[in-house]
Amino acid sequence: MKKGRQEQREGERKALRWLKDSMQESELVVEVYLDVLLLVNFIMDYFILWGTAKIAGLQRSRAQLMLGAFCGALYSLVVFFPQWPVLSSFLAKVACSLVMVWLAFRPLTLVRYLRTLAYLYGFSMAMGGAVLAAVFLLDAQPGSIQSWNGLLLFWGMDLSWLLVGLVVAFFLAYGGVNCLRKNWRQQKLLSELSISVENRLVVIPALLDTGNGLIDPVSQKPVIIAEAAALKDLLPELLWRALGEPSFSEHSLYSALPSLPEEWQSRLSLIPYHSVGKAGGWLVGFKPDFVQVRDGSRRVTTGTVMIGLVNRALSREGHYVALLHPQILEDSAEILKDSTVEGGELKNAGRKNKDVRTMES
Repeated sequence: MKKGRQEQREGERKALRWLKDSMQESELVVEVYLDVLLLVNFIMDYFILWGTAKIAGLQRSRAQLMLGAFCGALYSLVVFFPQWPVLSSFLAKVACSLVMVWLAFRPLTLVRYLRTLAYLYGFSMAMGGAVLAAVFLLDAQPGSIQSWNGLLLFWGMDLSWLLVGLVVAFFLAYGGVNCLRKNWRQQKLLSELSISVENRLVVIPALLDTGNGLIDPVSQKPVIIAEAAALKDLLPELLWRALGEPSFSEHSLYSALPSLPEEWQSRLSLIPYHSVGKAGGWLVGFKPDFVQVRDGSRRVTTGTVMIGLVNRALSREGHYVALLHPQILEDSAEILKDSTVEGGELKNAGRKNKDVRTMES
């Protein structure tokens, strides 16, 4: 029995010695890892905030961005407090990002604050996903990922991938800015264009082309450039077939003119134009009964316009099939109430073929 107690005490001493050694070793590991943890998270958070600022169009000082990044780096220390799971909860993570955005970008209105927060999450996900994809596709020994106390820990991963993350952040920031601005400008300039000829109506997407200065030299009317294929339902079949021929020219139009309906003979016109890389050319144009441009809540209706036809796509993505002349919107200063398009006709529009009219809806 005495021998058994001695063995028990010896076992307890060994256990205590092992625990002490483990704690000392663990303390050493934490001491070394803490510096790396804070530095890596600070750098990544700084570039995430920097990229968010670029995409959101915010001009902030480096000191503000560093303050927000430092907040994010401090939050990474919750990995050492598993006994407090509330620190790694969803609400805690959201609260941390809210504080980061406030520190880095204050002052902001509520709407812009929430929009910037959305940019932060989107940029973080895109950047993190791109880095992880690169690591596991290009690295033969990518290490491992483990979830600990609500955070992701990367084991055995080369810190050189941090540079990849920074490069990704750089390209996402500048590429994302250009893409967003391009799409925003295009969406802002897109309108719904209705064209009516002889009680037939076609509605197509159109882009306001501020560089379109094409004017019909005979009538002095602004010219809307449109894809012929999009207006097929408005055009006489003979004219449509002639436009589709590769060898179509102004002589082809004059040859086909006598065979066209009399109404269309008076509508057609040849419009000269000049473009980059081309000395000059001709567009087949026609006069519609009226066109109506829906620009947001405003509808602009006019008959003082020509439609120039082209046999090519105006948008590679197919976002629009017509280019509006800016003069159409510039001349729309008069408000016309109770004006609508029904069945290809303009109702209550007054002098529909002479004046430019607008209506707020």
